[in-house]
Amino acid sequence: MKNNLKSNDTSIRALEVLKLLNCEPHTQDELINKIFQAKKSEYELRVDTLYKYINTFKLFGINFTKNKNKYEIDKAPILQKLSEREISSLQFLWTYANKIYTAETLQQIETLLKNLLKNFSNLTFEDLNLPSTEYDKFKKIIETDWNKENILKYQQLCKEKQKISFAYQNRYLNQTQNFTVEPVEVLITPTSCILMAYNPEIAETQTFYTEDITELKQLPTLSKPVNIKKSVTFALKGRLASAYELKQGERVTKMEPEYLVITNTEEDKAELMKRLLRYGRACEILYPKTFRNKTLELIAKIKKNYE
Repeated sequence: MKNNLKSNDTSIRALEVLKLLNCEPHTQDELINKIFQAKKSEYELRVDTLYKYINTFKLFGINFTKNKNKYEIDKAPILQKLSEREISSLQFLWTYANKIYTAETLQQIETLLKNLLKNFSNLTFEDLNLPSTEYDKFKKIIETDWNKENILKYQQLCKEKQKISFAYQNRYLNQTQNFTVEPVEVLITPTSCILMAYNPEIAETQTFYTEDITELKQLPTLSKPVNIKKSVTFALKGRLASAYELKQGERVTKMEPEYLVITNTEEDKAELMKRLLRYGRACEILYPKTFRNKTLELIAKIKKNYE
């Protein structure tokens, strides 16, 4: 029984070494310390044992290189071949990452791609800098004029957890609004940088396109930890009710042959309002009353534009 336990322990340590090296280069001391700190073994991993593991991996075709006392996996034992479409997709991802990320995040993506490419025979990391054969497909995204410093600025505001105030050009209402909010997270879409922020005035999390934010000021007031999810409940009727697919953060609260009642707790309220308006007469907002009234006010403004 003890021999079996020792054998299992050896296997676990060997696989942990392989896992660590697959993620990034490590010195022998780093490997030994990480396995010890993670409590993956009851026995101490010695240097001579580590060499045995590496030599065993080589027998299986897993080759290693050593650079500045750090071991790293050179190539996987069985290499596959990427299609032209897959190559173009990776080239696009690397081009896109260079446009929107800096410093640590870009380094993490580079490490990820390098580790991925160890499994393929017909593409190196240097090849990712070549033009994509599907450039036209991604042209709009690649040619977007990204301001990386602007992205970093908003990411830093989220880290510092202080309230901010700004003027905001609302694209949907075509008017300038003023907000005092608590920044939460920065979202990057293929063509936009979006700030998610908690608005204590209405107890909701809202989204703001950063390019439409002006007169930004950081306030001395710290953000308060909040966990408020204000739900919106609406009814769907007819064919829409039978064909509707629930979105993230939604649940069915009542089901009848003629209609569905759905509660949404996560979607940005402005985006949800726009989506529900597209459903026309097949959708009725039930509550809260404030959200229902806001929607009616917006419908009235839209109607006025066509009078």
